[in-house]
Amino acid sequence: METNPENIEKNKFEEFKNIGVNRVSIGVQTLDDEILSLLSRKIQREEILKKIETIFKIGFNCLSFDIIIGAPLSDSEKTVRDIQTLLYFPFCHASLYILEIHKKTKLYEMVKNGLAILNEEEVADIFKTAGEFLKKNGFEHYELSNFCRKGCECRHNLKYWRGDEYVGLGPSSHSFFRGFRARNPNSILLWKDALLRGDFPAEEIFKEENKEKLENKIIFGLRLKEGVEISLLDEYCSEGEGDFSKIEKLFEGGFLKKEGSRIFMSEEGFLVSNEVIAFILSDKYRWKSNGEEE
Repeated sequence: METNPENIEKNKFEEFKNIGVNRVSIGVQTLDDEILSLLSRKIQREEILKKIETIFKIGFNCLSFDIIIGAPLSDSEKTVRDIQTLLYFPFCHASLYILEIHKKTKLYEMVKNGLAILNEEEVADIFKTAGEFLKKNGFEHYELSNFCRKGCECRHNLKYWRGDEYVGLGPSSHSFFRGFRARNPNSILLWKDALLRGDFPAEEIFKEENKEKLENKIIFGLRLKEGVEISLLDEYCSEGEGDFSKIEKLFEGGFLKKEGSRIFMSEEGFLVSNEVIAFILSDKYRWKSNGEEE
């Protein structure tokens, strides 16, 4: 389950553990009080650390934290210092998320009124520095935003990234089963009414077209360090037109690597993953695993 530090209560989480919850992800974001205020968090560093100590004392063996990368006023030194502090606790998993500034938020208004934000190079440098620190402390960079100690990968998210089936039960949840995708209504009332009628509560159900299915496998598969089979790109691009030589630029630039029958993103590729995937999926380019032009 996921929680923010301010929602951690000893009695409540003891009950969660007793009913079988065995993994908790804590939305720390930062331990810098000034940045916490910018992010509209109603909690400060010392309280976050006390809440983390509480949840470890309850006895959860697998805990994860997330850190926001690139917030205003942040830098590599502050971010690494936060991670170093968190690693005094036996966390087994960490997520590094690039800051997104949304409209109608306090931070958006502050930026609009002149608050300086970090540029792409500064954000990339913080991500790389934080990632290297995690790896030096026994974590593996197994997915675009995620690091873990051996055996502590997030099995829940791996199902999405590998294209496995999953079922969403609550409001706003999504399902993927036997080639069909389904989305439940956002409204709790609509969801509840459907269940009371004995209906499947999905608001939308559709079967993926083959091209869309292949695109999703590529998009999510390349998020993983293990990457995707080259044959998957061959299958996808059999429907497109273009020139394989263009895609070689991704290898030449060090953004993609190939081992055996698989390709995967390099650390540099992870930093520009959206651009790499958009390039691969563009109809202007056609992958051909033998390197021949068509």
